[in-house]
Amino acid sequence: LDVVCLFGRAASPDDYLHVAGRTARNGRAGLALTIASDRDAAVVASWSNILDLHFSPLDRLDDLLHHLPAPSLPRGDAPAPRDTL
Repeated sequence: LDVVCLFGRAASPDDYLHVAGRTARNGRAGLALTIASDRDAAVVASWSNILDLHFSPLDRLDDLLHHLPAPSLPRGDAPAPRDTL
């Protein structure tokens, strides 16, 4: 997976790491995006010390789009041709 999106914070730092770890397998880069309320933001930010990770708050949709990887197809796969009428 290139991107994992969490809607709300995970129950614990270990749960977050388990879900976020679905990205970046086999040396590849990945992105774990957490959409948290203002109420949960301080808790998520405190996990940066516990997990030795850096969290970057995004204030605008443009900031989010800048961080998302470009869509890609697996090697050897090509899009199926579209039927025309």
